[in-house]
Amino acid sequence: MYPSDPILRFNLGQIYFLKKQYDRAETTWKTLPDTAADPSLYYMKALSAKQRGDLGLAEQLIKSALKLDQRAEYLDFLGVVLYANGRKDEALTQFKKALAVDPDLRSAQLNSALLSESKDGLDAALKQWPGSMRAALTNATIRPCNCRSFIIIRGKSIRP
Repeated sequence: MYPSDPILRFNLGQIYFLKKQYDRAETTWKTLPDTAADPSLYYMKALSAKQRGDLGLAEQLIKSALKLDQRAEYLDFLGVVLYANGRKDEALTQFKKALAVDPDLRSAQLNSALLSESKDGLDAALKQWPGSMRAALTNATIRPCNCRSFIIIRGKSIRP
């Protein structure tokens, strides 16, 4: 049985989400009233939708979050969703917007550098990463594919 208090439902959904129980999180959040609209809720729902492969819903939800808060990580995630939908120019615009809000957001730095195929931008982004990870990334082909993550394939390029 789920709690009836909206704040408790929201928090319970977050717990399920963090435990990667996305379906349970969605079920928990489904009955939240519209007044419980919170950008972080839309963001988590967007992440969950992308995880399920529903890119259209993920885009709609992250745009709802952005209407409430222009947080850099939301702009970056919109870029990731747009990239996954093959809309590379729009994705790059979102990565740049994210960097305008937070120039230190590593995922946006890396996604922007990868998408623009800028060696200088990639080198600058890699300098921010720990030594062992930087060495692995320097010798890999990478493409943006998910918020705060990327595909690393040695020796060949792939498109998510």
